[in-house]
Amino acid sequence: MKIPSPSEPAPTLESPAHGEPRRFGPAWPAAAAMAFALVLAAGASPAPAQDSEDPTLVVGGGSCSGGPFASLTDIDSKVWNLYNEGVDAFNVGDLKKAEERFKKALDKDQRIAPAHLGLAEVHLKREEYGQALAQVDRFVPAFPSYGRAYEIRYAAAEATGDGDLMEEAKRSLRGTGTSQYMATLLYNEGVKLANAGNDEEALKLFEEAVVFQPDLVVALSALLDLAYDAENYPLSAVTAERLLTINARHRDALLKRFNSYLFQGDLEKTPEAARALAEANDAYNAPRLMRQGRELVRRGRATHGAAALTAALALDPELHEARFELGKAYAAFDPPEAAEAREHLEAYLSADPEGRKAAEAQELLAGFQG
Repeated sequence: MKIPSPSEPAPTLESPAHGEPRRFGPAWPAAAAMAFALVLAAGASPAPAQDSEDPTLVVGGGSCSGGPFASLTDIDSKVWNLYNEGVDAFNVGDLKKAEERFKKALDKDQRIAPAHLGLAEVHLKREEYGQALAQVDRFVPAFPSYGRAYEIRYAAAEATGDGDLMEEAKRSLRGTGTSQYMATLLYNEGVKLANAGNDEEALKLFEEAVVFQPDLVVALSALLDLAYDAENYPLSAVTAERLLTINARHRDALLKRFNSYLFQGDLEKTPEAARALAEANDAYNAPRLMRQGRELVRRGRATHGAAALTAALALDPELHEARFELGKAYAAFDPPEAAEAREHLEAYLSADPEGRKAAEAQELLAGFQG
């Protein structure tokens, strides 16, 4: 699989709903996630190796004072030194020396399970998938919650076409927490499917990607686009909310959150979303929302129109014509919401008795009284 790097142009998709080009940003290189491969004795905490094409093992200090392997407290420092030498060799591409050091560490003390994971990395790099899986199997009983083991298992299973083992590895990874590696793979597979026109399956992969990495913005953005274009407004609203917790000024998320609540007819959340949108984009003001609501009512979408008009009044309570339009929207419900319609029509007439909509408001009210 080709993993696009951050410097490559983003893949483009065509929006089936609006016909406008949609751009998905690139994910991290999948190999970068392998920077989380091994944490040694001192429990060093690696950062994503964004520019690396190779997995990186992280060296600790030679004594197991913390980190994921902190339970290995009584292994001799000489054994840890052999293990760390293996890590150093792996990081400079000397797979032969790395394998030798990991094996020597195990010869000295079979309890140093991280050496099995080191050997699994070596075998994976050499494309010796069966041996990589065997080493993972020897590591997992000691550290069943260590996610990198399942990433190696998934990669080896994928290379050998073992779909059942791939699914098993994914299930195990879900239980260990986040996985940037898995999120990246799923995201890029989703981009391929979307570019091929299979939005339905792509959406599923984007949803799965953000399970493995909840803050993967490119996957959240892609999921928002596909859910919104498919008119899956509950999903697009939730996804927009997730994006906005990461970036409160994300303009696309602000707009699509507003529209998602609007097209669900959510009278409670639409005004709040409208206020946030108006703060970020002054083009979204009360008169515009009033016009949008009026047009929706005209097209027979009274519930959605009422949501837009409620939002307009939330932005400008003195926009009296929006009060009239909201009363008219409630009158267009099936069946009509007579009490709400009367309330807003009467409020309009009270605020602007000589307004240009006054005669129509009186006529609508007379119809309810009749």
